Amino acid sequence: MTKYLPKVLLALVTTGSVSYADVEYTTRFAVMEIDSSAGAANTAKSLAAAARMGHVAFTGTAPPDEGTITSRCTLLTGSSAWPASCNPIGMVQALDEAGGSWVSDDLVGPDSTAAVNAQVSHLTSSLRTPNVIPLYGHADHWGVNYALYEDSSSGAVVEFDFYDGGPAGERDGTRSGYLTGAQYTDPTTWKNIYFKVITTVPSTDQFYEHFVTLWEPPPGFSEPPVSHLYRSSPRVLGADIKPTPELARDSALIALKAAGFTRHPQQWATLSASRAVLAREVFGVYPDGRNWDYFLVPFVNRANMVVGVVQLESDTLRFQMATVLKDPMPSYHYSQSDAVQIARSSLRTGESLGQGILTWDPAAGSMDAYSPMLPYYEFPVYSAGRPVGSQIVHSENGSVSELSAAQMSRRLQP
Repeated sequence: MTKYLPKVLLALVTTGSVSYADVEYTTRFAVMEIDSSAGAANTAKSLAAAARMGHVAFTGTAPPDEGTITSRCTLLTGSSAWPASCNPIGMVQALDEAGGSWVSDDLVGPDSTAAVNAQVSHLTSSLRTPNVIPLYGHADHWGVNYALYEDSSSGAVVEFDFYDGGPAGERDGTRSGYLTGAQYTDPTTWKNIYFKVITTVPSTDQFYEHFVTLWEPPPGFSEPPVSHLYRSSPRVLGADIKPTPELARDSALIALKAAGFTRHPQQWATLSASRAVLAREVFGVYPDGRNWDYFLVPFVNRANMVVGVVQLESDTLRFQMATVLKDPMPSYHYSQSDAVQIARSSLRTGESLGQGILTWDPAAGSMDAYSPMLPYYEFPVYSAGRPVGSQIVHSENGSVSELSAAQMSRRLQP
């Protein structure tokens, strides 16, 4: 524990902002993660897997198999620029054939507020319907929002839980990785990172730059628009305290508890029985181009295997996101100095390396832009004094790759 930790605890006690979200809203039936088969990029497999999870969550019955629901979606969609010619309308019809009355919300707006309000209404009403949604706004990357939590004192939504439908270890056609295991996010992270407008279809497509949600109301049901309150997790850092990787490490469990993460007993037990290791500060980018700085705190077991990762906002150390892995992974960690040496060894004659950062940019061209929880080191490369691209060094395995100037992270572009 660092010498700053008593001040952190004091900040929590004196602000009066700590509140446990103790009202759970979840689907009618429990749903386990369903991953698509391999080779999901630029296909409808992830959409099919998310739809299959939605079917289970609403009906409690076995879903149609992947091949059947995908082929039916393709046939019912007709000619389309969507992956495998399977768009949300075709998937809704394929789900209805399996037993239901699914619909697709198709909303346009300057931000996601109305679309997220609708999602919350789906789960908090008597319907308790899941939300099948695109992740990152990618047409070949879908998940299912199966639960959310509200603060009982204010009614504000404080957490969204979801499963990714893609296969673990693969990336979608825009190079973002499919996530494995349950994902827990605060509302800000849900809206800024995961639930975005569809962008990876032609601009002439009816869903282009629209917020899309598939859900299951009764036939003829008309839901009035309802606004909901949203609240970020409490800050755990006093305003006069400078955040550091050491402080982020020592505050991770405090931030989780302040956010009410103890509502997940099994996941909390796993993390609280593990050891938090030194945090990594990431200078990332939101999908819309804004700077997004955060700390990542890995948790390891006695065998030094990673069992989970917690993400904290950089200036307040408040909770943003957490995942507890289904299977522990080896703990690899390349430092900034390690990455500099690796990147320098890959330079051509006449090239030099600029100041690098640990980053994640969903719009960058790097194959290492897998997930905000798996950042990478990126160093600008100069030739004759002019920027010509960058070198990427993966923070987990030390692999190196090269990007053109157009593919660089937006945090490094001149």
